[in-house]
Amino acid sequence: MIQEFTVKNFLSYKEKVTLNFEATKDKKLLEELTIEPKKGVKLLKSIIIYGANASGKSNLLRAIEILWMLLISPAEDKNEAIELYYPFELTNNEPTYFEIIFWIKDIKFKYQVEYNSTNILYEKNLNIIFKQGRFKELIKQLL
Repeated sequence: MIQEFTVKNFLSYKEKVTLNFEATKDKKLLEELTIEPKKGVKLLKSIIIYGANASGKSNLLRAIEILWMLLISPAEDKNEAIELYYPFELTNNEPTYFEIIFWIKDIKFKYQVEYNSTNILYEKNLNIIFKQGRFKELIKQLL
């Protein structure tokens, strides 16, 4: 389950924008609308994105798609995602930044990546155990 997704300098998003899936303190329909990956952490099972035409709804979904490619692709396949570098029109020389915080079972993960048209400039995985392919096993369980 996704807890938080952040994007910066991608298509119509110049500044850092965060989409948060954390539930409010409201108790109405709590069991139907939320999931609790760990005691005290309640996340929404789904969200609705709405807005005017050309307000960035599709761009947000495209950003999540590209981040997914970067997150699960082996290092040699990440060049395909780099080809999908679409910075905000007025900041062509600045890198695109993505961050996602998500849960698999009761384990919290945080992934950050910053890239431009030629290179991944920064990539960091927190709380992820790569020994013996454990991360790939967890991803396979999602699919």
